Amino acid sequence: MVIKIEIYELLKALSMQKKCFKPIYEKYYDETSPYKESFAKFVSRTTKSSFQMYWIIDNSTKVGQIWIATKNDTAKLARLFVLPNKGYAAKAIIDIEKLYSQYYHWRLDTIKEEKKNVHLYQKLGYKPNGKEKIINDKMKITEFEKEINDE
Repeated sequence: MVIKIEIYELLKALSMQKKCFKPIYEKYYDETSPYKESFAKFVSRTTKSSFQMYWIIDNSTKVGQIWIATKNDTAKLARLFVLPNKGYAAKAIIDIEKLYSQYYHWRLDTIKEEKKNVHLYQKLGYKPNGKEKIINDKMKITEFEKEINDE
């Protein structure tokens, strides 16, 4: 289940983000990592009407977050992270795609070297679009897209 993150929960949300991204930061030393993000930058997203942040909930426990940015006919999984994963990410993506069912074109990007993430997105129908960005000598960001047909 996913529910919107309220303004009064932003400090807790940032704390979870730092906890989830610390191991990734320590692996790749990406200076643009969400682990390094300031509270001001974190909060600044909440002023955009095209952007929403959601808690991923399991048995009333907050286990992660999924963020959505929308523009025209496209929805982007802007960020997704979970505490020790037990299938939460896949369920959250399915839930958010249902919640935003008016969007047929979906995008996301992920760390190419994180094979579990790449596998998850491909399993859910996302396909690489060929766009990549080199972050450093250890890490590339690769983009994925998915078309959802209302059949």
